[in-house]
Amino acid sequence: REYKVSIWNRVAQDLWGLRSDEVKGHSFLGLDIGLPVDQLKAPIRACFEEGCERSTVTLDATNRRGRVIKCEVTITRFVNETAQNGGVALIMEDASERERSTELLREGVGAGRRIIEELPVMLLARGEDNLLAAWNQECEKVTGWKANQVVNNADWAKLFFPDGAYRAQILAQWQQLGDHHRNWEWQITCKDGTVKTVAWSSASQALTIPQWRDWAIGVEKTPG
Repeated sequence: REYKVSIWNRVAQDLWGLRSDEVKGHSFLGLDIGLPVDQLKAPIRACFEEGCERSTVTLDATNRRGRVIKCEVTITRFVNETAQNGGVALIMEDASERERSTELLREGVGAGRRIIEELPVMLLARGEDNLLAAWNQECEKVTGWKANQVVNNADWAKLFFPDGAYRAQILAQWQQLGDHHRNWEWQITCKDGTVKTVAWSSASQALTIPQWRDWAIGVEKTPG
């Protein structure tokens, strides 16, 4: 199989330096983007041909701008309307930013919370009362919701998830997932009414922040 690319969104363009029209219709395994795609053959085939629903692979890569990154690739199988295998979706994320952010957090615990506001990725935290205790500048930039509108606001979930059923689903999932999860996606309603996809990852079980029940780092993954 050639595994031709049918969608190449803005995040992929920014990450690898190739436009959508340079990639669509070409075999993914033949792309020269700085990612060792040969190492993805087996997991892609497992999802596409053997029924594996999802797998995650982390690879070292160098993009066209010469930047060395640690790329986390999540491969997900999907089916078409006739329940036949419709292909696979690859979510490629620069995990080095997440690792750097975690290190910044570790350094910032004893030095004060100011550093939290300057992280290059979205970051939120909950207090013991389940209210939001932190909502950094990147969160404000992506969603339009300011920290003073959502932190310590008992109605924060109603702002993010106006649909009651979806809100209950997210809150129940958070309770179940607890303080250790990766790439948990929210469809969050922004202040201007648009809906964006944000994937949250938390390792707060391993790194405790005083007065925070848990915290998570987010990456916007809204389809381009």
